[in-house]
Amino acid sequence: MKKLSIVSLLCLFVYLFWPYLELWRLEQAALKDDDMAVASFIDLKAIQVGIKRRLNKDFSESNTKMSDEFVIWIQDGIQRLGTKAVEELVDLRWVKQQLLTKNIVSKGGGFLRHIGYAAFTSPNKFLVRIGDVNSNPVYLHFVLSFRGWLLSAIYN
Repeated sequence: MKKLSIVSLLCLFVYLFWPYLELWRLEQAALKDDDMAVASFIDLKAIQVGIKRRLNKDFSESNTKMSDEFVIWIQDGIQRLGTKAVEELVDLRWVKQQLLTKNIVSKGGGFLRHIGYAAFTSPNKFLVRIGDVNSNPVYLHFVLSFRGWLLSAIYN
């Protein structure tokens, strides 16, 4: 019985630590500009669908108010690119840019030092806020899938 308790506690500790380890690995991949490694941590299609849903005025989603800068950026893209603007603009490069947007150190720094909040919102969802609440933070939503923790939504 004691061994079962120790194994259970160890499994719980590993599970609770896992998304933080994945954040560190994602930061390292972004800083090294390793597109393949960054891509392995994200669900780009889910990010694009989420942005389209938030742009749809008939769909309400709590806590997902987009910043004025983002709205202007996407509106400009829609004018230039038409209906495929989200697919064209929200790509791997854009995701990396969002991850490092608060990175004021040109060499060496990453986004981990700017995390103001990181916690589970459910057993298979993890929310991260990069930056202070009052300084246009970037929010990252991770979902646990068969591939591990995947970045499935980004907004600011």
